[in-house]
Amino acid sequence: MLGLLGPNGAGKTSLMEIVAGALEFEAGSVRFGDTLALPKDAVGWRRAIGYLPQYFDFPANTTGRELLREFAALMGYTLTGMRPRIEALLERVNLATAADRDCSRYSRGMKQRLAFALALLNDPPLLLLDEPTAGLDPLERGFFRDLLDEVGRERAVILSTHVVEDIARCAQSLAIVDEGRVIYSGGLAQFLNTANNQVWQFEVPESEIEPLVATRRVVVLTSKGRTVHVRMVGTVPAGFAATAQEPTLEDAYVLALEGRIIAP
Repeated sequence: MLGLLGPNGAGKTSLMEIVAGALEFEAGSVRFGDTLALPKDAVGWRRAIGYLPQYFDFPANTTGRELLREFAALMGYTLTGMRPRIEALLERVNLATAADRDCSRYSRGMKQRLAFALALLNDPPLLLLDEPTAGLDPLERGFFRDLLDEVGRERAVILSTHVVEDIARCAQSLAIVDEGRVIYSGGLAQFLNTANNQVWQFEVPESEIEPLVATRRVVVLTSKGRTVHVRMVGTVPAGFAATAQEPTLEDAYVLALEGRIIAP
């Protein structure tokens, strides 16, 4: 699984739409394996991918089971051949008991799970997931992370998100996009190592916190009365007694966006 990180507006969704074949591009090519490439192999490409877009909705007066059957028919499958897979997918995404309800009235989490089942319907070797846990409550997010971990063992997955915890939990490699450019691409462990000896924790009076926050290098603030505990990356301003901390993915990500980690 490749995690695709970047701030809002960085170009992640545009990149995912290009890889999904949903957005034309002006130059270059997109390749998967040794045989498929866009734009040359558009039909074969679409058969090889599953795509969960960031924004979607479902038609009214259609149940979850009916929608899966309709999508299967659009893909050219017979109902007889796909019925076992559809039922297995409904079980897998925990929608079997709600499969005959109007899917336009599903909760946010249920809609996301149905969209995930649709993306897996053709058993694709490449799965594209754009912000799959956005807007979900902690229980739904935990369910999705378990599901992501499971499907990531079965196929290639590109997971685009701004939720750093999703990448830390599920991905093995990472690409960071900022303003349309890849500023880092490599292994997750390698990326964490780039933040060694650049993460600090210290206390500061509440009245002195604003200049530190303005540097955009403060990762965590914890208020303790009139004192604030600060976790900061990069160089600590003079005058603070800071202690070094073990870096997290979020620490390294903030450093990368500040230009302190150079793409290999």
